[in-house]
Amino acid sequence: MGKNQHYVPQFLIKRFSVDTARKMINLYHIPSHKIICNAPIKSQACKVNTYGADQLIENIFADIESKSQHVISRLSKTHDTSLSFEERCIFQTFVYFQIVRTPHAVKYANEMLEKNFYEGFRDDKNVGKYIDKVKISYKQPYQELFKLSLDSQGILSDLRIGILLTSEDYPFLLGQHPAVILNPYFNARKWQLSGQGLGLKGICIFLPISSTEQIIFYDTDRYSFSNFKNIITLSKSDVDKINTFQFAYTSDCVFFSNVFEHFNFDIMISETEEFIKNDITDLKVERTNRGKMLISSINKPEIDMSFLFLGIKQRVLSDKMGPTMWHNTRERIRPFLEEKERNRDRKK
Repeated sequence: MGKNQHYVPQFLIKRFSVDTARKMINLYHIPSHKIICNAPIKSQACKVNTYGADQLIENIFADIESKSQHVISRLSKTHDTSLSFEERCIFQTFVYFQIVRTPHAVKYANEMLEKNFYEGFRDDKNVGKYIDKVKISYKQPYQELFKLSLDSQGILSDLRIGILLTSEDYPFLLGQHPAVILNPYFNARKWQLSGQGLGLKGICIFLPISSTEQIIFYDTDRYSFSNFKNIITLSKSDVDKINTFQFAYTSDCVFFSNVFEHFNFDIMISETEEFIKNDITDLKVERTNRGKMLISSINKPEIDMSFLFLGIKQRVLSDKMGPTMWHNTRERIRPFLEEKERNRDRKK
């Protein structure tokens, strides 16, 4: 008999709960267009044996979630983003894993695998004539994505953490792919390749942690908060945009703790319908002097990513755009890597 394994942690959903026991949640079921009140949290955002029947990955997540829960609670209580090195490592590991542990992430990974296979073998004299009949996917997609996460531990280390606040009058939603990656800088520059890469310049990661609080990781070389601080109260228009992206990357349910009159789900459906329908990973082939380079590209209508609270610095709007646009070179993350080595040595 299998066990339900949650791809959105229960502790995070509970922060949006509607009862004092933190067992119930309100949700909007997108396929049926129905609002369901007081749904049990234990049954949400989960599948049987999502990460495997042996519970190995589930147990790793349990440890990371337990430690991250304390970090999130402190951020929520103090609104102080000056985390210790250990807290920062725990939290960015949690966020990275949250990005890759959802069905939405697996969908993207399988699309990229299939399209890389097609580009790599369509001209092969033995394989090419059969390629349209071939369908491939990862046998164990989560394991592959988790390996990638572990190999990319430092990729978020040069991004700054900020706290976004709103009021109960226009609260945040929580989706089933809650760690949303956006790139307002690329959007403003009309960039036609993908802005989803975590190493790209201009990257932002949004993660709601309660109905009135949201964490953002952002690239300080390209953005600044409108009040030049790491914490800011948002306008309703910015909250609406952030909620729209939570909605856009969710195929099943969005969760909320407040009365549903605060949300106009019909508008969200109309604003995201084309985006969701065309939310397909595509590849663009860039020719270099070393051969072909395959880069994921945009194959969908974009949703406006301009926010009032997040200003793009004028000096970067004229930067040269190339096929690779990384924000964290080895030099940028060297302090993180050196501190990681020192911590490892102390534990020996």
